[in-house]
This record gives sequence, C-alpha cells and structure tokens, in this order.
Amino acid sequence: DCKIMNTYFSHFRQRYYMINTISAKKELYSCIRKVRNDMRSKFIQCGMYGWCMEVLWTGLNSLIHHDPKLMGFSSLRMFPIYGMAAFISPLSSCLKKCRTFTRGIIYMICIFMVEYTSGTYLKKRGCCPWDYSDAPLQVNGVIRLDYAPLWFLTGLFYEKRLKQ
Repeated sequence: DCKIMNTYFSHFRQRYYMINTISAKKELYSCIRKVRNDMRSKFIQCGMYGWCMEVLWTGLNSLIHHDPKLMGFSSLRMFPIYGMAAFISPLSSCLKKCRTFTRGIIYMICIFMVEYTSGTYLKKRGCCPWDYSDAPLQVNGVIRLDYAPLWFLTGLFYEKRLKQ
C-alpha cells in the first residue's frame, strides 16, 4: 500500500515539476517577447526624437546664420544611431540611485562613444553625414567635445521620455 502511494506521489511530483517547467518557460518567453517589443518601440521612439532634435538644431543654426529659409535637415543614417538611445532605459534602471549630475555624465559619455564609433565606421565607408574636421574641439572629425553639455541634457531628456 505504501509502495503504491510512493509511486503515485513520485509520479505526481514529476508531473507537477514538468507542468511548472513548461509554465515557467512560457512565462519566460512571454517576458522576452514583451521586453523585445518594448525595446523595439523605444528604439523607434528614440530614433524619431533624435531626428526631430537634429532638424530643430540645424534649423536654429540656419537662424544664427541669418538664412531666411530656416532649413533643418538630417540623414536617414541618423535614425538607427539615435534609436540606440533606447539602451538608456535599462541603463537608467541601474543608475536610479545615482544623482542627476552623475547620470547625465554617464549618458553623455555613452552618447560620445556611440557618436565616435558610428562616425568612424561611417567615415571609413565614405558615408558619414557629419564632419567636424573644421571645429576647434573635435576628435578625428567625428565628435565635438564642445557638444558635451548638449549630450548631457539629451541623455537626461531620453531618460525622462523613456520612463513614460
């Protein structure tokens, strides 16, 4: 009688474990799908914000140069570069206990790294949409160190928009 009960409970435990394992896998895959869709959505959102900010920035530059057309512009190549700002979201979760200044500095450094890496890659292929070679505080013509305050604020802007 005890042998039958042990066999029954053993079978029950194996079945329960298998059901829980299948359930856990389904939950894990569901979670992965959700994160992937969330990151895809944030990537698109960041790409759009970046384009808009660049068009506004270049439009303001034409205002400074007294161009009555106030033309702002960007490049299609910029969308995925700006879209990479979606990674600020998981980074901001890790930095939530840090002060605003510290987070801004970290975002600024990350933006400089992405700008330098993508600019160098595109420049080697002859298709980099920006060239800072004539600017006084430039590095290899692909980043401008005087844009540090702008990237500091941009990183904090993305952090705030991605939390919504």
